Amino acid sequence: MGEMFSQKQSFDLERSLRLIGLQTVEPILYCTRLISEGKKAKIEDLLKYIEERLSTLESEKEELKQFQKLDKKRRSLEYTIHNNELKVRILCSISLRRITPV
Repeated sequence: MGEMFSQKQSFDLERSLRLIGLQTVEPILYCTRLISEGKKAKIEDLLKYIEERLSTLESEKEELKQFQKLDKKRRSLEYTIHNNELKVRILCSISLRRITPV
């Protein structure tokens, strides 16, 4: 009779372990699934932000190229104006020397 009790006890223990195992594994799998979905959503949001930022940077890059092009023209014109004014001053100075006797 002692041996039968031990077999029944063993069966109940296995059955209990299976039940506990299923009861603990299921929530763990559920939580893992939720965590995975949460991480996936965060990754998708991050990728969306990166794509938007890249688009913004591309347009800013084009604006910068245009600005640099126009700025180069502006500096060139300023130099030309300054250089012409300098030449005019030099010519005026030379012509004044010729006109005015020392």
